[in-house]
Amino acid sequence: MDGMAHPSVIDFKMGTHTVTFNCIKKGSLETVKKKDATTTTHSLGFRVSGLNFKDENGNLIRKMYRQYGKIVETDIPILIKEFLMTGGAKSPDSEAIKYFLVELRKMKTFMETLNTREMVGSSVLFVIDNTVRKWKCKIIDLACVTDREKEWRDHGFILGLSNLIKFFELYLE
Repeated sequence: MDGMAHPSVIDFKMGTHTVTFNCIKKGSLETVKKKDATTTTHSLGFRVSGLNFKDENGNLIRKMYRQYGKIVETDIPILIKEFLMTGGAKSPDSEAIKYFLVELRKMKTFMETLNTREMVGSSVLFVIDNTVRKWKCKIIDLACVTDREKEWRDHGFILGLSNLIKFFELYLE
């Protein structure tokens, strides 16, 4: 988070399922399937995995970690708006939104055209610091990436990216 004074982060676990047989600890398959079924994983192609929001002084104003089943679809636009307004912002910064949309669209294009890997359990991590007007958006958690056939696409990940794009577009002016 280079050059950021008071970064806020939100982590979206991507895909319509978040486990594969080759990446699961014995006995926990049913637990993970239950998390997927009781969150927005199946319906939106992502779920909120965690977040830390800070004010303009760096004080933690909201923290959530592993809130499986407690964050529903109608909460997502509220959380995204709150994220965009951390650091004392009076309204969502249109430049930040445009940056996030460009990055999401690049990821989506890559996933639709070039990527032939299943990226189960991966996340898209968003970082924002409105006090210095810096933003980051990266794919993380690549431990369970599996090579697939040449024409294969990770449609669950693509669904999640498409829905994140729709939610961020809500705040464009």
